[in-house]
Amino acid sequence: MVNRKQFEEICNKYGLDSKKLIKNNENVLEKTDYNSICYVLDFLRDTLKITPTNIEKCPSILYLKIEAIKENWKFLNEKKINTRDVETCLHILSTDPEQLKKTYEYVSDENRYGKKYIEQITTILRVPVERIQEIEEKCSELTKEIKLSAAKSEKDVDEIKKIEQVCKENGIKITGSVFKRTAVEIKEIAKECQKNGIEITGTVFLRTAAEIKEIVEVCNENGIEATGSVFYRTAAEIKEIVEVCKENGIEVTGSVFKRTAVKIKEIVEVCKENRIEITGSIFLKNSKQLKENIEYIKQNYGEEYLTPLIVSKNLKHLQKTLPYLQSIGALETTKTSASILLLTLEEIKERQEFIESIGEPIVKGDKFNSIFGLSRKNYQKKVKEYEEKKKLIGKIKGAIQEGQELDEQISNKKQEQK
Repeated sequence: MVNRKQFEEICNKYGLDSKKLIKNNENVLEKTDYNSICYVLDFLRDTLKITPTNIEKCPSILYLKIEAIKENWKFLNEKKINTRDVETCLHILSTDPEQLKKTYEYVSDENRYGKKYIEQITTILRVPVERIQEIEEKCSELTKEIKLSAAKSEKDVDEIKKIEQVCKENGIKITGSVFKRTAVEIKEIAKECQKNGIEITGTVFLRTAAEIKEIVEVCNENGIEATGSVFYRTAAEIKEIVEVCKENGIEVTGSVFKRTAVKIKEIVEVCKENRIEITGSIFLKNSKQLKENIEYIKQNYGEEYLTPLIVSKNLKHLQKTLPYLQSIGALETTKTSASILLLTLEEIKERQEFIESIGEPIVKGDKFNSIFGLSRKNYQKKVKEYEEKKKLIGKIKGAIQEGQELDEQISNKKQEQK
């Protein structure tokens, strides 16, 4: 156990907000000791490079034994789980190691779900197998993905069944976000959305019906479409965002609502300092992340690469992909064709190999080959079509060769008869 004063000292040392941690989980003071917290924070900060913000979201990680955290991290790496998801959801690392392994084996089994579902819903690894099995048994009509989304929610099975029924009655597609609300709340949300012509899906479930009503009023006043990312914010926050955007000549739409007005100001300041155009994609990162990206790009590639679509990417991703693109002589193209950075390094290499195998260049003019810009689904379709075409050409060539051989045999026979 640690007292509040000791806890505040530790938090100050590691750049954490002690009040936020205690608010998120009061047990953090009772369930740990001074040395254990420091061991855990050293590992999270120095080895895993976890940000204070992500640690504050999961205080329970602070009272798990360091050996258990290391065991979980080792296991996740051995199984090649996307560690970026783990960094933003430390609840996975704070799970009992035996339970984590048991859940992984159960969900990754191709006869049940398969590893792709772990890649899609990584947080399922913190859920006990028994909970998943209960959902499977009592909510059998749900798709595999929705069963797992329901399992990782905090709703009991009876409430999940009620949610399922309300969604059917109101023509709502069941997605993971519906489990943020109770069945009664979903009814109220559906009524408010139908009244205002709002699609009942995704982010609307971040808000109550009363909040949606207020948001619609503010949006109507400011000529903003009440849809998608606006529901990340309350009506009061939207007013503040509108004011900041107007002051800075920013279009009030899309990704700006991913940030508060204060955060938008910070981002604008960073962009102005570095002469970066302020576009929608720039708000995908906070000012601290942008600064880190900008510093890395400046040091290694130069200011000409400080474009919105490049600096708004994940730093670790840039550190992997930019050196590779430089090694194949294609780095300069990213200045005008940065959409290639939406792909992982492995996907870039795979598509490069395919493009070269069909005899096309990876760069056309000042743009990357359009194959890099295909969605994952369309890329697989393209590869399949090419393979089928190649097989057909092979059959045609084989038939032509057989015909030529037959002609030759006939010709030889005629010669013999003469």
